[in-house]
Amino acid sequence: MARMGRPPKAEGEKKERESIYFDKDIIEWLREKAAKEDRTVSVELNRLLRNVKEQEG
Repeated sequence: MARMGRPPKAEGEKKERESIYFDKDIIEWLREKAAKEDRTVSVELNRLLRNVKEQEG
């Protein structure tokens, strides 16, 4: 039987899953920011944190 859905990702492309808890004002801000850019909260948070990481060197 054929596999349905997405094909499996290569090892280097897999992302880690972590459960984190946000203060209410922070998650609301992230949701608004993500919605404005038509992104998920996860994608927006990764984008923001990548910018911070690059600034820190």
